Amino acid sequence: MRGVFLSLLLVVAASCGGSELVSPADGPAATPSQPTPQPSTPVDPPATTSTVVLSFLSSGVTDTTLFDGTENLAQQFQVYAPCHPLFDTMSGVPVRPVLGCPLAYKVWETELDVAPATVMNTSANAAVLTATVYSDNAYVYQTQQTIQPGSRAVVSMGSLQLGYVCSDGYPMPITLSLRATGADLVLIRSTTDLAGVNAPKFPDYPKVWGSAVLLFPMDTASGVCVIPS
Repeated sequence: MRGVFLSLLLVVAASCGGSELVSPADGPAATPSQPTPQPSTPVDPPATTSTVVLSFLSSGVTDTTLFDGTENLAQQFQVYAPCHPLFDTMSGVPVRPVLGCPLAYKVWETELDVAPATVMNTSANAAVLTATVYSDNAYVYQTQQTIQPGSRAVVSMGSLQLGYVCSDGYPMPITLSLRATGADLVLIRSTTDLAGVNAPKFPDYPKVWGSAVLLFPMDTASGVCVIPS
């Protein structure tokens, strides 16, 4: 009897409070209808360039003797900025090309990556090998290592920051030289043979050696290296 009395008391209290009881079957109160959003048509962004990769490679080159006390030229080229009128005249092959000229930015940071090379000492004396990278930057990069008689060593320059070039400015000349001190050395970079892909579906490719240049857009400045009139 106490349970029936409590149930009746709750029903009376609810009706006296003026609140409406909504049955779950009635569902939630209706809300004003909203217009159905229409799907927007995607717009493709304009094609632009973020990073440009250039490859400066040589093929058909025999092993080179580095004579004692002589600075030997290993590689030399110049880099124009993307969208420069002479960009397509470079010896470098664009691996990642330029899209959307003219671009909003004109100043490009220059990074040089030199492929490692093997140097051999066939003499009876130890020799010091000096590798030097020159550009029109104020800095000159150098690395030195001693190569013992009858041994080989790998020359690796790593990634070098060489300043910047501009699409309305001069090119950046880049030179890599090798100097042997104490004995003659041999630069083993023979690319006269085929690489030997060993893939039946593809022909063999010629061996190559050289450098890659990466160009990164810096900002929208355009007056840092304007060609004088």
